[in-house]
Amino acid sequence: MGFAKAGTSCFYSNGDKLSVYDNWKDGYRSVAKWFVYDRAHNNKFVRKGQCVNKRGGDTKQWCNYDLPDGQYRGTSRYIIIFQTFGTTANGHVVWQDSNSVIGYTSGR
Repeated sequence: MGFAKAGTSCFYSNGDKLSVYDNWKDGYRSVAKWFVYDRAHNNKFVRKGQCVNKRGGDTKQWCNYDLPDGQYRGTSRYIIIFQTFGTTANGHVVWQDSNSVIGYTSGR
């Protein structure tokens, strides 16, 4: 079992997939909120969303997106920042165990 009550999430740039694992059988949902920024334009905000695991404790939810790709100065042009939250069914945040995580949207 994971340590974070909010759950854990992971971004996979190859396929633009996000997984959200609910670590605890506590009746709350695990949610990964994410934001994408364009490094080539002063980190301009491009897109946002969330991946919600409402399956219950000890389960994983996969979310598949079509995020922008591209190169900028030898690496990915776009970055994704995401964080995991535990929420009630109506979206009220009850756990915020995760620090923000930064990744590249392109695995190329």
